[in-house]
Amino acid sequence: MKLDEDDFLKIQLLRYDQADEQTERYYFSEMSTLQALRLLPPDQKIIQVEISVFTWQGQYVEEDHTASLKTVGEFFEFFLSHTDYQIHDCCLHIECGLVIESHDDGEVSFSFSDSGKGDELIGMLFQRYQLKDSLIGIMKRNPGRYLEIGGDGSLIRISDDFLD
Repeated sequence: MKLDEDDFLKIQLLRYDQADEQTERYYFSEMSTLQALRLLPPDQKIIQVEISVFTWQGQYVEEDHTASLKTVGEFFEFFLSHTDYQIHDCCLHIECGLVIESHDDGEVSFSFSDSGKGDELIGMLFQRYQLKDSLIGIMKRNPGRYLEIGGDGSLIRISDDFLD
């Protein structure tokens, strides 16, 4: 399925770190919440939703509109059918031990509570967005650093700071 943001969001930065011994986190700039979610099965259960949503006119949308969304498919369909809603910040706890967080609906991170558990999902993401597979190893060898990615999906440079 093609999303509007596929036309204007292109992954530019990657980052990997470990919050603790069991938790790996992968960060992607220029990715929306819906782009991240479409990689998951629609029937995947959502345990908890923390979200800030605004209309394009800047009005806050009450959280009770989204609290009833219990699967990835329901969440996805809700926002596809409410095109006047804009996700600002979001944190989704998924039943498989995955946490997806987004900021400004343009920076997404995937955290896995069991180290190595997300390898398949991250591999699918790299394939979908035409990123070089070798970047995964580079990310893991450079935890906490940012990898700048070129339009062809290859490494441009590694930086210690987001702003570099």
